[in-house]
Amino acid sequence: MSVEQARLGFAAVAVLLTILPGLDSAMALRSAISQGPRHAVATGLGINTGAFAWGAAAAVGISALLTASETAEVSPLLMGLALPPRGNKSATHTACASD
Repeated sequence: MSVEQARLGFAAVAVLLTILPGLDSAMALRSAISQGPRHAVATGLGINTGAFAWGAAAAVGISALLTASETAEVSPLLMGLALPPRGNKSATHTACASD
């Protein structure tokens, strides 16, 4: 399998999984069918509230981890992500200041 074939296969699966309804959609549809539109709206609000709380908790957890652990801050750098070093000016600011 070539790289191009692998990319096309991944894209096909990603598109399919993106357009298929998930468990939350099935729960909202079940509520709408069995109990009416008001319950479906309440179900949707509950699902979105839970997703927001999960995202906020994940963001706070990542922030706390990066604040508490220098290893956690250096690890993404080793993986090739571009996080600026703690306490230093960015490279672009330093380059502009030397001109």
